[in-house]
Amino acid sequence: MASPTYLNVPFAEKDAAKALGARFDGSRKSWFVPPEIDAAAFSRWLPGGSSAAAVAPSFARHDERPASDAPGADQEPAPGVSLSDLLDAVSGTVRAAHGAPVWVRAEVTAVSEARGGHTYLELVDYGADGREAAKARASVWRSRAGIISAFAKATGQAIAAGVKLLVHARVEIHPRFGLSLSIEDIDPRFTLGDMEAKLAAIRASLKAEGLLEANRSQVAPQDFLRVAVIAPGGAAGLGDFRTQADQLAAHGLCQFTYLDAQFQGDQASVSVSAALEQVRTALTTGRAKLDAVVLIRGGGDKAGLYALNDYAIARALCRMPVPVIVGIGHERDVTLLDELACVRLPTPSMVASHIAGCIIGNAREARQAALLLERLARGQVVAAQAAAEKAVTALRQTAVGHAHTARIVIDQSRSALREQALRHAAGAREAVNAEQAALRTLPAQLLERARADAKGHMQTLFAYNPHRILGQGYAIARGEDGRVVRSATAVRSDQPLALRVTDGVIHARVERIEPLEEECHHD
Repeated sequence: MASPTYLNVPFAEKDAAKALGARFDGSRKSWFVPPEIDAAAFSRWLPGGSSAAAVAPSFARHDERPASDAPGADQEPAPGVSLSDLLDAVSGTVRAAHGAPVWVRAEVTAVSEARGGHTYLELVDYGADGREAAKARASVWRSRAGIISAFAKATGQAIAAGVKLLVHARVEIHPRFGLSLSIEDIDPRFTLGDMEAKLAAIRASLKAEGLLEANRSQVAPQDFLRVAVIAPGGAAGLGDFRTQADQLAAHGLCQFTYLDAQFQGDQASVSVSAALEQVRTALTTGRAKLDAVVLIRGGGDKAGLYALNDYAIARALCRMPVPVIVGIGHERDVTLLDELACVRLPTPSMVASHIAGCIIGNAREARQAALLLERLARGQVVAAQAAAEKAVTALRQTAVGHAHTARIVIDQSRSALREQALRHAAGAREAVNAEQAALRTLPAQLLERARADAKGHMQTLFAYNPHRILGQGYAIARGEDGRVVRSATAVRSDQPLALRVTDGVIHARVERIEPLEEECHHD
């Protein structure tokens, strides 16, 4: 293995040497160039006044011949320079110009881990038009693997495709592997800012669609009969959930429907949102009736939570027509789904406990209500029995009183009827006696009354005798037809009339008709 090259670096120039990649040996109190770095860039600090030419690679022209004492001096030299020599030279030049690490912004497109503990990244930069402007490989050597776990701990996000990074990296050119970046540090604050910007954009989009408050404003379920559960199949959190859920299902207290979904990796967005949409479609088409939808993860690392801060998942959750209960396995870390869901609980087991608690609590309340109702009913029955007995006693007493009163009334009525009958009998006898007395005098009275009536009728007949009336100067006028003339309007001028007087008939002719005055007219 090559040895490091030690340098003579004045104190005032230590930062410049460090920027080029020099390291400080505390035991020797001296700066040195690591073996993997070309010393050409450090020529001014090399011992013995070595020049850059002494360490920089030299390239012979294709028309130069090797020295006579060199092996194969009598052979024709190969033209040009070898590729490895060229790339070595370029590598040295790059190290000389860009030996110090710099902060670089880029987006991750791919991540892979080698068996030796190294991590390899594909980084890309996009222009203002959204097109790829630059691309490079990057590596995090095993000796610096701690920066990856530190990044995940600080951000709650694993380094994955789509994550934007600010890395402290050194440019390297290897003859075999080409240009790459050697990452020495990662600033999590940059990624956190990008993550927060992403969350803000998702919230703004949901608000514009009127979905931001759609699910969390729903009334939390107070009872559970049918629940859909979306979780990664075989996850530890699902097992924790089913420990209680299966008992509820076995006793017929709640029915659970399970849907598998991938909660980590590149397919998390598509998988979880598709499962949510499947449930929503079943609800809106009437194929399913649910009290709630449960979204649980559990068993994953904290970094995997970032994959759930996704627009497609968030939108599908907000569109769910029934309350969504989220329990993704972390108590301290809150995801976007926790913000949007109707109910947020830290772990899957706590979600199961919440459901079981509601069911058991409702059962207890129902039991208490049944006991209270039973006590009230028993009290009502006792009160009704007492009231009935009291009513029967009162009725019996009333009946006895009414019977006694009735007997008195009957006796009084019997006496009154007897007295009344005697009075009516006496009155009837008096009436019969009076009628008998009246009957004795009635024939004579009737005969006398008949004589008086006959005498009156005779007098009336005598008064209205026509001969007597005609004898008083009246006459009866008859027309040509022999009918009695009763009105002046019944005759006409020059009409012959027959006038009947007491001793004969006078034939006359009408000369004129003089109507009597109204006041002298009699019917």
